[in-house]
Amino acid sequence: MKKIKLKLIALFLLVISLMLLIFILTSNEDKTKNEKLYHDFIAKIKSNEYVEGFQLLYPLVKAEHDPIAMQWISRAYLGSYGIDMDMIKANIWAERSKVCYHCETGTTEYNQYEQFLKNKEYGMASVFLQKSAEKGNKHAIDTLQNKEFLIKNKLTIDENWVTYWDNFDYDNLYPFEKEIRKRSLK
Repeated sequence: MKKIKLKLIALFLLVISLMLLIFILTSNEDKTKNEKLYHDFIAKIKSNEYVEGFQLLYPLVKAEHDPIAMQWISRAYLGSYGIDMDMIKANIWAERSKVCYHCETGTTEYNQYEQFLKNKEYGMASVFLQKSAEKGNKHAIDTLQNKEFLIKNKLTIDENWVTYWDNFDYDNLYPFEKEIRKRSLK
């Protein structure tokens, strides 16, 4: 009886080891595949072929939700690689790379904002609303763009940021996305 149990345990451990090995090998293949795209992206950026470079990462970000590709987008906004430097957009892509592409970022801050607003602590509500927007929370950004709501709820936004948020296009965060989409339709 003990021999049978030992054989079953050994077989179980062997199966688990094989499954782990298969997982490691297949995840390495994906990493290697994407590594080439990262290098090609860098090469395109260095040769000032910005649209082509961002087009390489587009499917990794949009379809595969690749956190490394999202970090490259963040770096592009930080370093002005073919686009205007934008620390907020860089931060949004960095936050997305930590969570997931479709996950709402800045949720903790947004929940805190709502709590402060409920308690009529408008100054703190304003601070957390801004923090949530800076992390890319769409609800916070939409709220910052609603002047009537801000006034009605006594929320104050630093005047240096008012124009920025008014002009912020949440649906156009990916560099050259409109042009990339047009090219893919051809």
